[in-house]
Amino acid sequence: MSIRACTGFVTIALCASVAGAQSGAPGTPARLTGRLISSVDSQPVRGASIRLLPVDSTRIDPRMDVESAVVFVDSSHARFVTSDSLGAFVVADLAPRRYAFQIKRIGFTPREGVVTVDMPGEHVQIPLDPTSKVLSGMSITETEIDKNGRYLKSVGYTFREHGSLGGHFITAAEIAKRRWVYTDELLLWENLKYYRGPIDVRIDGIGVPRIDAENFPANLIMAVEVYPRGRPLEFDHAGPPSKQPLVLIWTYR
Repeated sequence: MSIRACTGFVTIALCASVAGAQSGAPGTPARLTGRLISSVDSQPVRGASIRLLPVDSTRIDPRMDVESAVVFVDSSHARFVTSDSLGAFVVADLAPRRYAFQIKRIGFTPREGVVTVDMPGEHVQIPLDPTSKVLSGMSITETEIDKNGRYLKSVGYTFREHGSLGGHFITAAEIAKRRWVYTDELLLWENLKYYRGPIDVRIDGIGVPRIDAENFPANLIMAVEVYPRGRPLEFDHAGPPSKQPLVLIWTYR
């Protein structure tokens, strides 16, 4: 097993599927276990989001003095898990192959890289850098607000919120007010937790298994769109309109 963890240099290109993509070696499914700790005091980092995406291919960017600077991934098979109170996480039923990972937690610098899972049980320990070691000098500026606002506008959230398209729009303020910890509480509020049919859940535009979505930390969510019946046309890419409930989760930048 090998792991290349870094901050900022890996460019991840998302694609639904790529012809000739790696299928992974056949055999017993592997699992990746790990632990997230603070780089300052080695304390566990709980409630972090770990996103794992199968790597289809890599390309060396001649403008950057690093290997495989551009990583192409299969976003249709993404996995999401959350670190527990000890900073531990588990991703089961993985095909042995390379995966791009993205780690996000409020209060820590986001981290991304590539990990190779080639054994039935891999274990990694990843340190995260706190964004501020001393709070006394911290100031909040409009820059971050603008950044998040631009993101919601770029993904169409702002347009749909004011377009009377039949969706339910939930903001971070509402999530904080109701003290939701994980997304399953949001699904319960929207009467979808015990819905027996399939639900189309997407986090930042990437479809995820329902069980992964239910365990996603609510404090990382900036806004949510819920369409119990029908959906905006941009989310019906082919075939007849889908009748599945659609849940779109947008996270902080």
